[in-house]
This record gives sequence, C-alpha cells and structure tokens, in this order.
Amino acid sequence: MVKKPGRSGVLFDVDGTLVDSTYLHTLAWSRALAGSGEWAPMNEIHRLIGTGGDEFTRRLLGHPDPSLNQLQIERYLELQSEARLFLELGSSSSTCIATEST
Repeated sequence: MVKKPGRSGVLFDVDGTLVDSTYLHTLAWSRALAGSGEWAPMNEIHRLIGTGGDEFTRRLLGHPDPSLNQLQIERYLELQSEARLFLELGSSSSTCIATEST
C-alpha cells in the first residue's frame, strides 16, 4: 500500500467568500442586545454588520456601548460551530474554523 502525503494549509477568508458569517453575527448581536436589555430589529442589525463595534452600537442604538462588543463576541463564539464553508457542501474532508474580530 502506497501512502500519499496529505495536503494541509491555512486559508484566510477576509471578505466572506468562504464562510458567510453575516447571519451568525446578526444573531450574535441580537442576543447580545437582549442580554443587556436592549432590542433592535434584525434587519437593522443585519444592515450594519461590518461596521466597527462602537460605531455599530452608536448607529443602532444612538449611543456607543463598549460593553455590548464583548457580549457580541461571546454570543458569536457560542454560534461559531454553526458556520460552514461554502465549499463544504456535504464534504467530510473540510473543516471550518471561523474566527473573526468585530
């Protein structure tokens, strides 16, 4: 039996082409807001995904709230295992590790 060397590497997804995390971020922000007694419509949250944390809360709530940034990160990490590679499509050989800064 001849063993073929495996291929390994690191691939960075900087613009959402491999892992679409927009909806996970939207849900994480919604849960972070709920956890702090705030609320905003999901469509408004979704529209602002990609905006920096302090600017995000200022535009969404009318005031900056740095404590929400940490809550959002915690909620996102809880959801992170639900991220899937676009290329995965049922393949058991690919692994997705979605880490992002917000």
